Amino acid sequence: MLDYRAAIIAGVLQGLLEWLPVSSSGQLVLYYMKILGVEQGLALLGSYAAHLGTSLSAIPLVWREILDVVRAGKWLRVLVVPTLSAAPIGYVLINASLELQARHINIMLGLLLVITGFILVTVPKRKDVTGYREPWSLSVWELAIVGVVEGLAALPGLSRSAVTMASLLLLGVSPYYTVKTSILLGVPVTFAAGLYAGLGLQSELTVVLLFSSLFAGLLSAGAMLYLAKRLNEKIGYFVAALGFIVLLVSLPEIT
Repeated sequence: MLDYRAAIIAGVLQGLLEWLPVSSSGQLVLYYMKILGVEQGLALLGSYAAHLGTSLSAIPLVWREILDVVRAGKWLRVLVVPTLSAAPIGYVLINASLELQARHINIMLGLLLVITGFILVTVPKRKDVTGYREPWSLSVWELAIVGVVEGLAALPGLSRSAVTMASLLLLGVSPYYTVKTSILLGVPVTFAAGLYAGLGLQSELTVVLLFSSLFAGLLSAGAMLYLAKRLNEKIGYFVAALGFIVLLVSLPEIT
């Protein structure tokens, strides 16, 4: 059952995991369904609604970039193009996920966690500081691709931070600006997803999820920026291993 205490724990988990290259939605769905015994639809709504607080937690860290967007500065295109590209894909996938049967959710979670781990393990890690691109130097089409990839992360189990950072790194953006851009792009899309799902929950639970994920998200986003040039490459192996475990648990349900 999803109560206030469970919502606080879920919000803290969401906040701590959102800005790390792991799937916060995937971990929350597992928490709701496997530990609390919450039914699938409510588990998915709760995992998406928890994004409401983490979207706000990023604002103190990227307020300069947001102000630059308001002034129609160099960050405007970086924010607008990927967000417009991600929005329709994310909307479709959120609604599609809510319609899936529980066994399919388990299988999807496992597969997408493995994919996330694979991305993190195999994405090129540049060792030098020469030849890096700044995010505002990316073309419209490159930014649109980043947005499409970000939209795909609406599937619970596929990490938005991981796939967004991977795509930016592959496009040659520096590690620091990769993390900075990923956090900035996460503000509108995670807020929209959280608000959309939060409307389907009790208002009290939505508020609890908002504040608990907000404070935890501040810690997580700050830590990611601090460690931007020392990203832990082993996290990919951990996420992939978790995905294999979920798949093995789900095998008996495949018919």
